[in-house]
Amino acid sequence: MNIGRNTLINLVGGVVLIAMSIITVPIYLRLIGEARYGVVSLIWLIVGYFGLVDLGLGTATTNALAKSQDELRSRQLFWTALILNTVLGVTGAGVCFIIGEVLLGRVLTLPAPLNGEVMAALPWIAAGIPFLTINGVFTGTLVARHRFLTLNVANTAGWTLFQLLPLVAVFAFGPTLQVLIAAATCSRAVNMLVYGTLAFRALPAGGPTFVSAELPSLFRYGGWVLITNLVSPILDSVDRFIVGSMMGAAAVAQYTVPFSLTMRARMVPGALIQTLFPVLSGQPREQANNLAERSVRTLSVIMTGLCAPAIVLARPFFHFWIGGAFGDRAAPVAELLLPGVWISSLAFVPSSLLAAVGRPAVVARFHVLELVPFLGILALGVLWLGLPGAALAWTLRIALDAGLLFNASGIGRRRLAPILIGALIMAVAFAISRLQPPLLVAVPIATLLGCATVAWGWSSDPELRSFVRRNQALLPFGRASEG
Repeated sequence: MNIGRNTLINLVGGVVLIAMSIITVPIYLRLIGEARYGVVSLIWLIVGYFGLVDLGLGTATTNALAKSQDELRSRQLFWTALILNTVLGVTGAGVCFIIGEVLLGRVLTLPAPLNGEVMAALPWIAAGIPFLTINGVFTGTLVARHRFLTLNVANTAGWTLFQLLPLVAVFAFGPTLQVLIAAATCSRAVNMLVYGTLAFRALPAGGPTFVSAELPSLFRYGGWVLITNLVSPILDSVDRFIVGSMMGAAAVAQYTVPFSLTMRARMVPGALIQTLFPVLSGQPREQANNLAERSVRTLSVIMTGLCAPAIVLARPFFHFWIGGAFGDRAAPVAELLLPGVWISSLAFVPSSLLAAVGRPAVVARFHVLELVPFLGILALGVLWLGLPGAALAWTLRIALDAGLLFNASGIGRRRLAPILIGALIMAVAFAISRLQPPLLVAVPIATLLGCATVAWGWSSDPELRSFVRRNQALLPFGRASEG
């Protein structure tokens, strides 16, 4: 299995998703308005949270399949998880439909017309939940089988449909939340069918089997993953709910757009971790630690080269992309989020390492520990600084989380010393952004920072040099097998 090739495949898929977001976000804002866009963002967060009724079994299945060397047991694991996740997803949909009116009415304080649209869309909101839980098993199977090219082609096609079908529906039937959410849910159903077809092809032939003996190990691992998955969405999304409750739905859109765009930079560590997780799961601890240390060092170079120029260019970019008061309010949010994106990208590795070696409980405990202090800092940040305060609180929480994860994972501090240069470059970029340079000044400065990062990476990281030298062999994906 080629880690570099599979990571590059995942990365290319992520770039396509970013391009799609850049194209469609301004169109959505013009068609449905800032308030509806903010409401839709919050609805998808709620749907994602209901998707946690899978009890962490998607990740547990990935880990178990990656470790399994027996094809019969692999098939039994798959079917057991799929049947269970289907039941859990349908149950979650029923609960969402029954309590959704009360839940959405309390979480989303909206004017009467928008509230009516949300209630009309409730059946479609609930219907999307089983697609999330079932897809968790399908994608976990493809990851465990290292089918990254297949996975990314399907993911890119699915995300494109998820972005475009609601726009087509809005053009055809009008800019209401009911129309938009119904179209998005239909696109998720199509996506689930595609993933399912691919997952079945990745497994050995055989009919459905439910093996209750597999449940204790799946639930034991999945239980800690569930705690992480319960708390993590709160840590990653409560800022938008607090912004909405304190500043209104339009402010949610002004925060969500830069948040969503900057989070796309985490496609790089996501691409690497998606490849690394099944590898780390199947390796002895010492080898897993060494691989994790090398991965952090390489990630620090790549993410510095992305995030440092992005900080300098954030304000001119938002002025050009969206412009007006919206762009002026969104740009400072992006500038404060990007340092957190850089930190969290490096923290992906120790978090994945802990999960791969059977210690998901550590990650879960840290997230629970961080929740209450983060809520307090977040509320004060929004009260004192508005949208930038929310972004600053998120970045501070990420820094604390990263420190805890690195300390617990056992990744050697000596091997991490070179990333201090990346931290210095990031600090310089942030200081320059405070001066608000115009575009003609920001572009050469960003270029200089990017070149400095390339020079640092080339001189300090042998893995990165080796990857670049092999780049010609990695690019023509179609010539290689999917293993």
